[in-house]
Amino acid sequence: MKIYYANMIGCKGLETFLGSKKINVLSSFYGAPLPKEKPPYCDGVFIDSGAFSAFRKKIVINVQDYILFLKKQTLSTTYASLDVIGDAKESLRLFQIMKKQGLEPIPCFHIGESIKYLDFYSQQCSYIALGGVAMKRKVERSLWLDLVFERIWDLCLSKKVKVHGFGIFDENTIFRYPWESVDASSIHVIARYGGIYTPFGVSLKINPNVNEGDRKWQDSPVSI
Repeated sequence: MKIYYANMIGCKGLETFLGSKKINVLSSFYGAPLPKEKPPYCDGVFIDSGAFSAFRKKIVINVQDYILFLKKQTLSTTYASLDVIGDAKESLRLFQIMKKQGLEPIPCFHIGESIKYLDFYSQQCSYIALGGVAMKRKVERSLWLDLVFERIWDLCLSKKVKVHGFGIFDENTIFRYPWESVDASSIHVIARYGGIYTPFGVSLKINPNVNEGDRKWQDSPVSI
């Protein structure tokens, strides 16, 4: 399983800390400008449309702009379809537009959408994504994922369909289902807020002087 670290492609000098190791990163078309070439610390790159961020800012992403970008870029062959949050029918239409123009986008099936869209994508594509669960409670997320994977379990086990999880990083969810890949920004966001992510699946705030303003680290006694 691949883990993509979200919104880290713009980090400079990360190779100094990683040494010879490399990480997978996820970055969005809508947002900070993407580099023309992969940074030295990148192994794989997953390009997301940025539809969720655009939706929150009430901005509409032009599908032809996204298609043109994908055709010109050389960063990755792994990229998400442009979707419309809350409108599965329109998301499907945009997916079909991208397909007709020679692209192979990864469509996303969101929590709350009709199961018919999952059936369609899982029959038409070898790689699909599940989304809309990052901010949901664990119980609600697990119940929905159980229903989804029960429906496509055989396809996953036979490798006919690979599944990506948007905003998935907790250990129980990762190991419960046959993901091909997941992404999250949890680790570096926690670090920016003065904490660390432990092997036990919990975060510890070790610097109380780092507040919600996302200030840089300050000298202070360690507090756990």
